[in-house]
Amino acid sequence: MKASRYNFILESDETGYLIYNGLSGGFAKISYKEYEIYKKIIEGKWVGDQKNLIKEFRKGFFIIPDEFDELGYLRVMANIRRFQTNNLSLTIAPTLDCNFACIYCFEEKSKRYMSKKVEKETLEFVEKRLPTVSSLSIAWYGGEPLLVINTIEDISENLISKSEDLGVKYRAYIVTNGYLLTKKVAEKLRDLSVYGAQITIDGPRNIHNKRRPLRNGKGTFDTIFENFMASVDILDNIAIRVNIDKTNRKYIPKLIDFFKERGLEKIAIIYFSPVRKLTHICESAVGCYEEQKEFSKEEIELYRYLDKKGFKIPIFPKPLYGFCGAIQLNSFLIGPEGNLYKCWNTIGMKDKIIGNVSEGITYPHRFIDWLKWDQFAGKECLKCEVLPICMRGCPYTGMTTGVECESWKYNLSEMLKLYYKNKMRTFPNRREENVD
Repeated sequence: MKASRYNFILESDETGYLIYNGLSGGFAKISYKEYEIYKKIIEGKWVGDQKNLIKEFRKGFFIIPDEFDELGYLRVMANIRRFQTNNLSLTIAPTLDCNFACIYCFEEKSKRYMSKKVEKETLEFVEKRLPTVSSLSIAWYGGEPLLVINTIEDISENLISKSEDLGVKYRAYIVTNGYLLTKKVAEKLRDLSVYGAQITIDGPRNIHNKRRPLRNGKGTFDTIFENFMASVDILDNIAIRVNIDKTNRKYIPKLIDFFKERGLEKIAIIYFSPVRKLTHICESAVGCYEEQKEFSKEEIELYRYLDKKGFKIPIFPKPLYGFCGAIQLNSFLIGPEGNLYKCWNTIGMKDKIIGNVSEGITYPHRFIDWLKWDQFAGKECLKCEVLPICMRGCPYTGMTTGVECESWKYNLSEMLKLYYKNKMRTFPNRREENVD
């Protein structure tokens, strides 16, 4: 047996070590005695009887057979994920219009709305593929998708009915600015099998309102928060995304305090994302993080503050195999005019269209460009110990501005320690030997 190249071993406290494996996502607390056994096993010196412990070590890929090819395993798993056809994953943007005027938005706002004709063609596009899959996943996106709740309702009801007839598992999610997510709308979404939502709050009231106002300049913080409170018990999962740049970073603790003061630390799921210059539209955005390395330092500090205030840490480094749906065979984004894309960042870009719902894929070379994106191309990536949880980073970024490491590259050890501490506080009676 040998140690996995993707092991991370961190001294935890006076009782032992934390051990994490990127290839399996296994994460455990082991005692000093168990650590000594681990070392002897990989040195070929262990002769005792510890079958259960060895079984757990192998289950988490902490120890593997000498002949096991980890990079080969990762390649196979990545190909399985990339070319699987049992799940159809769709992002549907029924409009590119938006009621907000966010200062860093990378999308070209447009009054384009999905017509009844495109609705019908979208349904036909999906229905042709339903008999070949076991599950259908929908993400509602925009623009602001709740501007056209009737379109969401019409498409959802049809797809839910067709899925039930064929025994296909159906689930949906929505990315919304939250301004129109009233209790009534949340109830309607729940009835349409929308299990969760992502909303965005960029800081305390005065900061958020400057960054994410309505198009008429009116603030949006109070309405979004009221909607969150009205909807959080209706939808199973409402995540609060906080977009971070150098202009609002110092105000984020005040936002966390705001939720804490209202006793929402057991309810609010808060995570942080850097503002990046993705397209020419947001090139003028100020304060953007130029690199993930720069953001990674801020990220760990913000999650430490989140933990300090009693909130759950919502992120954990799991093996990706495929970074996102953009490089997967059976994943598509449908725009309001019925155009097909592969990546959320490219919606509305004419040179990124791969086809349309009425004709299918009409630009196969663009489609293939995404599918051939090589997650194992870089020599440095092949040697990197966080490859399974990064997979060469965002394909869109790699194709446009160059390959960039994910923040795990720079803060994984600290994030694992924090996650463990947070997990033990959240689940104090859980066995420490089996955290995840």
